[in-house]
Amino acid sequence: MGNAGSATAPEQAKKLEEADAGGEGGAPPSTVRFFPAAAQHTARQPPPIKLEEEDLPPPPATVGEGVEEDMAAPRNLWQQIDPSMKSVGINYPYVRRRKKLPHPVEKEKGVSLWSMIKDNIGKDLTKVCLPVYFNEPLSSLQKCFVDLEYSYLIDRAYEWGKRGDSLMRILSVAAFAVSGYASTDGRSCKPFNPLLGETYEGDYPDKGLRFFSEKVIHHPMVVACHCEGNGWRFWADSNLKSKFWGCSIQLDPVGVLTLEFDDGEVFQWSKVLLPMTTSIYNIILGKLYCDHYGTMRIQGNREYSCKLKFKEQSIIDRNPHQVQGVIQDRSGRTVATLFGKWDESMHYVMVDCFGKGKGSENFSEAHLLWKRSKPPKFPTRYNFTSFAITLNELTPGLKVRVLALGAYVQML
Repeated sequence: MGNAGSATAPEQAKKLEEADAGGEGGAPPSTVRFFPAAAQHTARQPPPIKLEEEDLPPPPATVGEGVEEDMAAPRNLWQQIDPSMKSVGINYPYVRRRKKLPHPVEKEKGVSLWSMIKDNIGKDLTKVCLPVYFNEPLSSLQKCFVDLEYSYLIDRAYEWGKRGDSLMRILSVAAFAVSGYASTDGRSCKPFNPLLGETYEGDYPDKGLRFFSEKVIHHPMVVACHCEGNGWRFWADSNLKSKFWGCSIQLDPVGVLTLEFDDGEVFQWSKVLLPMTTSIYNIILGKLYCDHYGTMRIQGNREYSCKLKFKEQSIIDRNPHQVQGVIQDRSGRTVATLFGKWDESMHYVMVDCFGKGKGSENFSEAHLLWKRSKPPKFPTRYNFTSFAITLNELTPGLKVRVLALGAYVQML
């Protein structure tokens, strides 16, 4: 590390944080040198591949549904690419996607939620019929895909593993596990219940993803999903038990999530063995909000495991949605600490900050792992993220395939 042209560790961390935050002025990030595994674990990140404007494919000739002409891609397509993808180190193709939902044909009529569920206190709400007004324009099959919005964290974990850094790999996996909750902030509507055997397929070459989900059991409803990325596979089965307690709704997620890398390393985390709970408050009066609390344990099949604690929000809490966690080796020794908020960001330090007699002075040396993406330019009443807005979109290439399939089915 004696080369004059090499960047220092803090400089590397600063460059990564700027990339996760969107960079400055949309300019492409400069190449960052990678330090060997013998160096300290401070602020290391995989070097991004430097893309030039001429390397990017031209935008399609047509604009997707729901996107108006003034939203056409600018001449510098670099500004259109998700800033988080620029720092991964993989040159994914550019795909133009819509930025807002189509306008509804009819105005929705307000209905009192209390009048619908007042007779179902203590019961499972999955068996209660509610007006369509309380649904968001996504199904439970697509809701599973929303958890993969920040899949670049898994791509980054894969790159760390290729360099032999298992500690940074599990830190990235832990950040991904937390990031799946960010999309629930402000989402008070329920997804549609799919039919038994109904499927959903998502093809996102701009993220390097192919996703498939299916409803495999009707009662209790169980959805299974499978996703393939660059050097990794992810699969899960999910179920949601819900109870209505008058002023709040308690949601207990049930299921196991598995992440396997091509080198054989596997991570699993379960939301049923530990009291990981989601609650929606102010059903009758006040502004609806949700909170996640409990413990999540990420178990790896090699050297490290992770334990994350989601703090429950209190009435007078001025700093809600906190998450704290530790990375431990096989001997149980804490080697790293994570902290942040599930709706904002996660940071890490390479010391034990929560042990007995430990102070918080090391938090000033923390480095960014993940930061929530900016809200969409055209917000919806469903509080969709920019990624969720695209899940029902028929891109020009996909539309041709769907029309061809429809014509084939009519011939049968």
